[in-house]
Amino acid sequence: MADSRNGFPKPNKKIFFISVDDLNRLGANLFEAFQVLEQHVFKKPLPELEEPVMFLIDEVHEAPEWDKDLKILYEKCKRAFILCTGSSALLLHKSPDLATRWTLVKLFPFRFSEFILAKSWADNPKKQLFPAKGLGSELRNTLLYSEEVGKLSSGLKKLEKKITVYFSEIKKRFGTIDLNSLIDEYISYHNIARFLKIENKELINERIIGLFERIILKDIPEFTSAEDAARMQRLLMRLALSDEINFQKLSKEFRCSENEIETLIDTLDKAEILNVFHPYGGVKSKTGQSRKAFFMSPSLRRALYSRIFGPKLEDNLRAKLYEDAVAMYLRKSVDSGLLSFGQARGSKTPDFIVETRERPIVIEVGSYKTKTTQVSKYEKNKRYGLVISARETDLIVKDEAVIIPLSWFLLL
Repeated sequence: MADSRNGFPKPNKKIFFISVDDLNRLGANLFEAFQVLEQHVFKKPLPELEEPVMFLIDEVHEAPEWDKDLKILYEKCKRAFILCTGSSALLLHKSPDLATRWTLVKLFPFRFSEFILAKSWADNPKKQLFPAKGLGSELRNTLLYSEEVGKLSSGLKKLEKKITVYFSEIKKRFGTIDLNSLIDEYISYHNIARFLKIENKELINERIIGLFERIILKDIPEFTSAEDAARMQRLLMRLALSDEINFQKLSKEFRCSENEIETLIDTLDKAEILNVFHPYGGVKSKTGQSRKAFFMSPSLRRALYSRIFGPKLEDNLRAKLYEDAVAMYLRKSVDSGLLSFGQARGSKTPDFIVETRERPIVIEVGSYKTKTTQVSKYEKNKRYGLVISARETDLIVKDEAVIIPLSWFLLL
């Protein structure tokens, strides 16, 4: 939570860090912590503070009635900037008391350039590796907001030199690891910051599954039953192996109604474990039961795969990880209401539809994609098609579509 009354805080010396885990161990709550500061540190009531003060509160959702205590602090201390962190998306969203008082900022997994930056810092803190300034935003605007395929192509060609220079710097820095290996490392294991220093892949897989099981078994039961939480564990494994969600099949497999399956999936979406897309089309299409589920971190799908297929993945399974990564980037870059997936009977359909500008763009993702058929034939009213190919190295323009390397898209 960031109190945005006065924008970003001005530099000040009064910064107080409060760990809610420590408070809980002491049997105290946030309100009592604020009282102690008021009586023994500030030695005056909070409303009388004249100098700016900052409160950094970690794992705020673990405190009982945290939202009410923060509301009191917000209203009493007008000179305060309040920054809170919490690892439970569901619990942070449930407070009506703070709805008009806070700015909620989601922290997504690493972007590829952030992974490279962190990896270079871990290798040598004095030589951090940054991409060209503004490259990500320029690339995002070009890929997602160009007027037509000609301007998309010319825009990408203008950025090609910056991209090439950045990749050459990566090669110099990590000469023993090629770019494709770095991308697979990022997508499979190291897009979650806390696991960056762990090299053992089996250990990372177990830690990732443990991280998400904690959300399912600890946070979600506050909103639903323990039985539903257990179903969600099985459901995640099932979704890792599937493409489009079939509510009818899942309801039979889990012996519950289709509405119950829909509720479970919506809860996993709100908990930011899944990234759920609706089908492209009018209101009727988007309010129907058809869904397509991606994992918020491709590392979670990779960890679930490790339990079924072991350490090696076939190309068709690895392609699912690439789709997760692209879905994550799109969710970060575009309002979720503008994102959907292609749907049509009896034919292959594109992975994503992005409804920017007056007409949408159509996106297909894969390991060795070199054809534009799926994006060219789908939706006559589109602006252009975009094919993202993991093993492609060059920019290709054909059939009102552009094929780009996955490595380029990951620089958004």
